[in-house]
Amino acid sequence: MTHWTKIISLTLKYNLMSGNSLYKNVRINEKSLRYQIDESGQLEVRHFDMFKKNLQMYNETFSMCYESDESPYYGNIQDKYQEDDFGISLENALKHLFKNHTAGVLVASSKSFAVICSGTKYYFTDSHSCDQRGKPLSGDNGKSCVIECGDIFELIRKIKRATLFLNCQYTLDYIDIHRHHNMKKNDFDKEQEVEEFVDINQHRSTFKSNEIIVESHDTGFEKKGRRKKSPKRMKSG
Repeated sequence: MTHWTKIISLTLKYNLMSGNSLYKNVRINEKSLRYQIDESGQLEVRHFDMFKKNLQMYNETFSMCYESDESPYYGNIQDKYQEDDFGISLENALKHLFKNHTAGVLVASSKSFAVICSGTKYYFTDSHSCDQRGKPLSGDNGKSCVIECGDIFELIRKIKRATLFLNCQYTLDYIDIHRHHNMKKNDFDKEQEVEEFVDINQHRSTFKSNEIIVESHDTGFEKKGRRKKSPKRMKSG
């Protein structure tokens, strides 16, 4: 394993473990939430509210900005099933998102995925069990993944593969992360910090190869797709 591969692997493990902790904190304090959690136990983006101004990770403090009410973008994953009076195509939704934001949470088929645009590259992140191409796998046969895509069309293909090319609705929320002016640390300090965190917490989860597999209800912030109930018309232009 190369040095950078090790860092990426540790960072993925750290992120997933931190997601577990955030999920548990939300459930413990759910009585104080402005929006109730439905009976499925899956969290929506708006349930981030309790961490919105004070998210602690990597011994640093971050704040988040996102749409608190309805998802700004929604529609059908498959273009051929996209209805004229309901949302917009996935391609247009992603293009609109990345005009003003660099990252978002896409929810489809009762799973949440991260989509990121950095420079000329796009990234697809799935914390669920999947193969190296992003196809879902059952049980502990797969790994979490971060896949680099050369263009937005490759990103769309990864999303469709991750949802098994199903006829299903999606919602897409932007999330902007702002770093507070904490004392900067060098890369060695951050790497050591992440490695120590993983070593301390790894007994709480089940590992496979270089990635982490966690229980399905602890894989992060899940959200069901919006029901097709009185949707507002969204223009694609």
